[in-house]
Amino acid sequence: MRKFSLKARKGVSPIIATLLLIIIAVAAAVVTYSFVMGFIGGVGTGQSGTAQFSIDTYNYDSTAKTFTIYIRNIGTKQVSLSSLYIDGVSKAATVYNISGTFAVGSVTTLTVNATDLGAGTHIIKLVFSDGTPLEFNVLKPSS
Repeated sequence: MRKFSLKARKGVSPIIATLLLIIIAVAAAVVTYSFVMGFIGGVGTGQSGTAQFSIDTYNYDSTAKTFTIYIRNIGTKQVSLSSLYIDGVSKAATVYNISGTFAVGSVTTLTVNATDLGAGTHIIKLVFSDGTPLEFNVLKPSS
């Protein structure tokens, strides 16, 4: 009968050594990838800049039952209107008379149909093509 002794054992088995080398190589690749992506993370992602807006003024036309809103792009990025919500309800079909884009530094006129709105304050939320939201209140006077 053979006796096994812990002192007779010399080193790590070849399978465990191979697994350790694979784990070390994968960890080194992940660290290198994250290091390199830190330097070039924003390259090639498209147009840079930010979109910011201000409401110059708005007007309610009681004859046409529309709001005319003057929106100024004070940011550094040109965007287009993606969706419109009035009091939390999507009203994209009611938007008309709008130029295609909100150019940097320019004022764009947005006309919103208000025939289905009652008198009082309403919350209008615009969402632009880059995801920038703009939310403001308008007052529809009683007829």
